[in-house]
Amino acid sequence: AILKGSARAISDGSFKDAMGTSSTVIYGDGESHRIISVNAVPGHRQEQSAYRSELAGIEGALAILESVCTVHGIQQGAATIGLDGEQALIAASSDWPLNPNRADFDMLTDIRAKVKSLPITIHWKWIKGHQDDNVRFEDLDEWAKANVLVDKLAKAYGNHVMADVS
Repeated sequence: AILKGSARAISDGSFKDAMGTSSTVIYGDGESHRIISVNAVPGHRQEQSAYRSELAGIEGALAILESVCTVHGIQQGAATIGLDGEQALIAASSDWPLNPNRADFDMLTDIRAKVKSLPITIHWKWIKGHQDDNVRFEDLDEWAKANVLVDKLAKAYGNHVMADVS
């Protein structure tokens, strides 16, 4: 799918009780060819935010894509990263200079460096979030369905981590 340029990476973040988590699903050819990941957002409690959680989802997508390219010797192709965090998408996909004093400078710098170092082209797609609030899941397109999945996975992983901490 990466070689054909049809790979999709959908990510989302969750933020609750000063803790962030995120989830990413990378789709290859068809629904059964996918990689699912979850992670806890790096940084101190005071650095955590919903925005940082969205960035962590992008980080997860890029890390997986980088690994797949390395393991399979992929040197060309493309993938589209889709997410519902519009501001995170804009900041990650832009090339305007970053101010080191900006919140989340660390993650934005890393995201941009990863995108530049990948041997494939990254495309970006904004997905309207929580579409399942007003539309039956079965009637959603593949991007919206994947967004619902990663939203639930990020929240579930956050609940799991919080239960382990308690």
